Amino acid sequence: MTITLDDLQDYLEQFHKYDGYAMAICVWHDDHNPSMRVTEHGYYCQSCGARGSLENLYSHVSGRPIHRAEKVYNPSAYIWDRWTEQYGSVKDACLFAHQQLLDRPELGIGLHKRRLTQSQIELGTLGFLGGYYIFPIKDERLEIQGAVARASSTIQTKSNRYSASKKCPVKLYVPDWKSIHNSDEVYVCYGTVDTWSLLMAGYPPITGISGQEFRAEYLDNIRKPIYIIADKHEERSAIRLQMGLGWRGKRLDIDWPDDVKDANGIHVNYGLDVLKEKVEEAKEKYKYD
Repeated sequence: MTITLDDLQDYLEQFHKYDGYAMAICVWHDDHNPSMRVTEHGYYCQSCGARGSLENLYSHVSGRPIHRAEKVYNPSAYIWDRWTEQYGSVKDACLFAHQQLLDRPELGIGLHKRRLTQSQIELGTLGFLGGYYIFPIKDERLEIQGAVARASSTIQTKSNRYSASKKCPVKLYVPDWKSIHNSDEVYVCYGTVDTWSLLMAGYPPITGISGQEFRAEYLDNIRKPIYIIADKHEERSAIRLQMGLGWRGKRLDIDWPDDVKDANGIHVNYGLDVLKEKVEEAKEKYKYD
């Protein structure tokens, strides 16, 4: 039996479902405000720290034992092992993928649909390999230290979306380090493609590596104001990051259109001018709140 958020709704107090997750009263401690976050991957209480699988939570609240189904194989789990063996290193795999995308521009259709252009492909050394779009992770010297592979629409499934290369020493994805150094402020968002939309709108962006927790300590070397643009319904995560950043953290409350949840969504559906308007409106609001 596969447990979903809907299966838990009748068993949890103050259950409220958002886009991709739900909040509810924690069943593991004396909770008065919903502090337990529940997603398709499991539950985590932001107050007492309890965590576990949906099956465990369902068994606890319903009294019904659940037999876990056989684990679904994630085809992206070992792609970097395979590519490193085939091409010699993560860097060489990225360079091969980039050259392949330059030689065969039609492979970039998924990036073009996200409104990335040839200029962004060249600036970011973006590539295409084995059905994945490759986003190299560069250090401040612009040396490739790792990469994120994003499944294209032809192979993407619920269990196959992103895969970050292993043991990457750089914990930030920055499409343009020069913009970070030259600006008096930087912008943190929650996705690799979102960084490119912000950069094209004139904002120096940073995000975390897919699949790894974004920690305030990763930004210790950036001693300037840091505006946080979280995806729609990710306000709690943004607040935690803001608190960790201290005086540098400035959380922007974007007025999201109904049909989008992130910066790239505004870029794709409404254009860069509207994205800039939304960011500037949020900055003005922050100034007076």
